[in-house]
Amino acid sequence: MLEKPPIGVELDRSRLKPLVVAGAVAFILILLLVLTPGSLSEKYLLICSGSCAQRPAHTYYLGNQKLPVEARMVGIFCGFLLTWIFLWFIGRTRAGKLSRWNINLLLGLMVLSMVLDGINATFYDFGWFHPYQPQNWLRLLTGTMSGIGLAGLVYPLYNFAIWKFPWKIAPFQKWVEFGALLILGATLMVLVMSGWDWLFLPLATLTVLGGLWMMSVFNLLIYVVMARRENLYRDSWDVLPTLVVVFLFSLVEFGATALVRHLFLGAAPYM
Repeated sequence: MLEKPPIGVELDRSRLKPLVVAGAVAFILILLLVLTPGSLSEKYLLICSGSCAQRPAHTYYLGNQKLPVEARMVGIFCGFLLTWIFLWFIGRTRAGKLSRWNINLLLGLMVLSMVLDGINATFYDFGWFHPYQPQNWLRLLTGTMSGIGLAGLVYPLYNFAIWKFPWKIAPFQKWVEFGALLILGATLMVLVMSGWDWLFLPLATLTVLGGLWMMSVFNLLIYVVMARRENLYRDSWDVLPTLVVVFLFSLVEFGATALVRHLFLGAAPYM
C-alpha cells in the first residue's frame, strides 16, 4: 500500500480502448432508453420492479410521478452513490485503510437503524407490537443513513481488494468530512420530500444509477475474490473494461428479477 496519494501522477492517455468501450456501451444504453416504448418514468419503474415492491403508500411522488423505488430504497441507493462520489471528490479515490473505530461504529449503527426500522415496519404490517408508527420520512431517513453507512464501510475494502497500490489512508480522516456528507444526505432528503415535479428526472436517474452502482460494486468484489484477481488493477483505465462488464451484468440482474416478478405477479407496476 502507498502511504499517501502520489502527486502529479496522470493516467496514460494512450490507452484509449477502455474509454472507447465504456463510451460505446453508454451510448447504446442511452439509445435503448430513448427508443424503447414507454415514458422514462415507466422504464425506471420497470427496471427497478424486481428490487422493490413499489407500494404507492411507501413511495414519494414528485409532481404526479412516483420515484422508481420506495422511500427506504431511494435512501439506500442514493446514499450509497453519493458517498462514493463524495469520497472521490475529496481525494480518497483509492483509500484502502479502515476509518477510525468510532467512525466505523457510527457507520455500522447507521446501517443498523435501517434494519431496526424495517423490523418495526414488518411488525406493524403483521399487526404485532411495534414501538412506533412507520412513516415515509423515517424510511427515507434510515435508508439514507444505511446507504451512507454501507458505502463508508465497503469503500476501503473495495479499494484494498481492487487496486494494485491502494493508498494507506482512511476514507474519513476528519469528523468535518463526515459531517459534510451527512449534510449532503439531509439535502437529498429535503429534495425527495419536496414534491417538486422538476426534480423527478434527476432524482429518479440518481436512484436507478445508485442501485446499479451498488450492485456493481458488490459484483466486482465477488468477481475479483472468486477469480483470485485481487490487487491487479493499476489505475482506472485498467479496471474500466471489467467494470463495464460488471455494470452490464448488474443491469441484467435487475432485469431478470423484474421479469421473475412479472411472471409470478402479473402486470408491470405502472399498468
